[in-house]
Amino acid sequence: MKLLVLLLFLLGLSVTMFVTNPSRSDVDAEIQSQLLARIDGLDTNTDQDPVVQLIFTTCKFGRSACASFIKSLMDVKYEDKILYSNVTVSFGNEEPVRCYGALTRVVCPSL
Repeated sequence: MKLLVLLLFLLGLSVTMFVTNPSRSDVDAEIQSQLLARIDGLDTNTDQDPVVQLIFTTCKFGRSACASFIKSLMDVKYEDKILYSNVTVSFGNEEPVRCYGALTRVVCPSL
């Protein structure tokens, strides 16, 4: 009896994960959201370089356009694994960031 309940639970969990697996558009929306949060947190007073300060200030005023521009420079690889998704985000020569999607959530530890 316990085995049957466990199997039914696992079947229900699998169906739920299949139905709520985030799509590519969900991943793009999460990346955009995290970029906007990073732009909002920029401190324009920390760098003395005037060019960097100008870029930061411009990003503060046109934050969605700036986030879209930054996102266009990123390489985003989406892998649908049926019950969950793997996403690899790389920017230039930096170490790629692994993101995971399941149950309508996309988690990117350090984007």
